[in-house]
Amino acid sequence: MAYVNNLTMISNSATPQSGCESKDLINQVALDLANYLDGFSNKNFGIRILANESEVNERTIKRLLSRKNHPSGGTLLKLYTAFTGKFELEQVLRACPDLVRREIEARCPDKKGNKKYCKTNFLALIEKDPLLGELYVLAGTGPLYKDSVVFRYGQYGLELLEKLESLHILKLIDKNTYGLGLNSPTFTAAVIKELGSRFVSRYSKPELADVKGNNVMNFYAEGLNDEGLQAWIKADEEAFMAKVKIAKDPKFKGTIPVFTFNTTDTMESEK
Repeated sequence: MAYVNNLTMISNSATPQSGCESKDLINQVALDLANYLDGFSNKNFGIRILANESEVNERTIKRLLSRKNHPSGGTLLKLYTAFTGKFELEQVLRACPDLVRREIEARCPDKKGNKKYCKTNFLALIEKDPLLGELYVLAGTGPLYKDSVVFRYGQYGLELLEKLESLHILKLIDKNTYGLGLNSPTFTAAVIKELGSRFVSRYSKPELADVKGNNVMNFYAEGLNDEGLQAWIKADEEAFMAKVKIAKDPKFKGTIPVFTFNTTDTMESEK
């Protein structure tokens, strides 16, 4: 999910406010998935098509269909964009069932900033050239100056800026300044991992970690039961949303480009 300004998405499942409403939401999503898949003679083929259209993992779709998962706001937004065939955010929300709309509005902190959803395969772009993702995020933290990019990366950097502009992912504000375009990429969990790994490798500074106030790094591993794992995930979600709240507060706005990236997972192979 993942960054500053309108670069924020949580990929983990959010903890529901009400057990009853959570069950209703799970049932609603399963029903809408089943209705969508009724249009295909082969259900597995339909799931593959939906996974490609929505950029939601096939395994996640199957678990939602069998009512085994509570969907995150980001997953709902991607699925219902595919269900409705609409790309304007307001149109997608109007077409959603009320339960789904409320969950998206509650769980996607950057939803108001995204006017459209980009069908460009952003993951493929940044896997091929990680600098594309880096430039996009830098543009989201403040003005991105063309001459600075050219100074650091030469003609190659200029070509990447022009590519992002042609995809409407970035826009030219004036002759030397780029900002975010209307075609905001979909931040899947895979995109978040790719970008997070890039920024940790590129910008984390362990040599400064011993001086308090420069940065923070932490790592912890333990054997937990499922209740403990869910408590960890909830703690991460709450900490992330607290950072989003700080980033959106005008009194904390400034010129220091800052990133945060965290992940909690099991050390088991995917079943």
